[in-house]
Amino acid sequence: MFLRAAATQTVSTSVTTTAESENAAGPVTLSTTHTDADTYNADTWSFTGAANYKDIASTTITDKIGKADAVISVTLYDVTYDGNAHTATGTATGVKSESLVGLDLSATTHTAAGVYTADAWTFTDVTGNYNNDSGTVDNNITKALLTVTPNNWTLQYSDPNPSIFTFQYSGWVNGEVSSDLTTKPTCSTVRTASSATGTYNVTCSGGVDDNYAFDYKVGTITVTQEDARAYYTGNSLFWGATTSATTANVALAATIKDITAVAGDPAYDAFAGDIRNAKVTFVNRDSSNAPLSGCKDMPVALVSSSDTTVGTVACNTTLAINNSSGSLYNIGIIVNNYYTDNASGEDFVVTVAQPLTTNFITGGGYLLLSNSAGKYAGDKGSKSNYGFNVKYNKNGTNLQGNVNIIIRQGGRVYQIKSNSLQSLVVTPSPCPKATSTSSCKANFTSKANLTDITNPTAPIALGGNLILKMQMTDYGEPGASDTISFTLWSGSTLFFSSNWNGTKTVEQLLGGGNLVVH
Repeated sequence: MFLRAAATQTVSTSVTTTAESENAAGPVTLSTTHTDADTYNADTWSFTGAANYKDIASTTITDKIGKADAVISVTLYDVTYDGNAHTATGTATGVKSESLVGLDLSATTHTAAGVYTADAWTFTDVTGNYNNDSGTVDNNITKALLTVTPNNWTLQYSDPNPSIFTFQYSGWVNGEVSSDLTTKPTCSTVRTASSATGTYNVTCSGGVDDNYAFDYKVGTITVTQEDARAYYTGNSLFWGATTSATTANVALAATIKDITAVAGDPAYDAFAGDIRNAKVTFVNRDSSNAPLSGCKDMPVALVSSSDTTVGTVACNTTLAINNSSGSLYNIGIIVNNYYTDNASGEDFVVTVAQPLTTNFITGGGYLLLSNSAGKYAGDKGSKSNYGFNVKYNKNGTNLQGNVNIIIRQGGRVYQIKSNSLQSLVVTPSPCPKATSTSSCKANFTSKANLTDITNPTAPIALGGNLILKMQMTDYGEPGASDTISFTLWSGSTLFFSSNWNGTKTVEQLLGGGNLVVH
């Protein structure tokens, strides 16, 4: 605030006589009374004498009232930019506390942010009684704060960053928008398409404007795992070393693909990563996804150095052969690290058995379904994995073993497992060794359960006490000519047929694997 006070002037005219008091000498008449500031050259006075005194005729004198200084009060402003014009405020006051006009503050008016030192003001008196005046005042308009908040992003490993990192403003005043800025800010990140999974900051900078200061917030990019697909490529049937073996050495192998290499997959994207950043584990689905020994977090090796989307893994493990002389293992493939895949639809069945020579059937592999039928018919072109190992006990009176069949339908995965073995008929009996010209046939019947295992950690029971029938023909090693069929019934309702000819289920050629009938 600027404040200037007025000075007070007193102007008087006096006439002095040398005789007695005025009452005795006679009256003095004055014509000298004024209010406004000025020089009065024609003021007069006269004296009318009493006895003993002479009159004094009208006499001219000069009187003067000088101009006063007005009281000027100017108040500065210190505000934040709001898009509106701001002007200093002030008053001009006379010696009798009256308000005066003539104070001009127009030179203190500003809209844009800035420090305005020595803004001029003037006072121009219009009454004639006050001195004109002038001065300066320091004003300030601080820049408004504009907050810049980047949008958060979620990307998969190998996805490119957005071409532009978008962000949001807050703090605009007076309806202004981004086009009013001198230079708009931009945002960036250190994350690249080859960066690992995790969280990365998005930072912004570079905004320039006369009226806004920038408050930059930090956004994030969350990089998740890229999709992968796994394909089992190993054998499905493994023998123990002897007829009394309790374990079998099993060699497992799989091909692992970046989703970019799987055209037509619902999760497909065109942004290839490096499949060598995947880790792969074979797990036992029937044992809470326990990793198989020697097959955990395996590195992926490229099939071709020029193609980083396709690789392979392989491992050797040991699986137990139970007391029924054979065991089935429902094995899953879990892909992790920069990639993710844990689909029950990629599970496969491995059969391990003792190399017995009579009264048993064993096998493992898959069928490629083309004419499946029933309530849970497999999709055309899908794989139906199987594994089985059934034999009579030493007395030849009871059947021992198990059967495991996988069906894929409409994105769901179903498992058939035997639970009460009923009959096994081998033709001819005995059938010591099948050949391409002398085959061995078998018919097998069992009760079974059906389970939805689409989510391996939350299986859904769909039925028990079902009837499973298998027919198979062994044409000898290596199994390329072997045929098999599966039929699952619930009472009179057909739940699953592997190859329906319109009347019944018929055998079909193995898509892969082997079976043995003795």
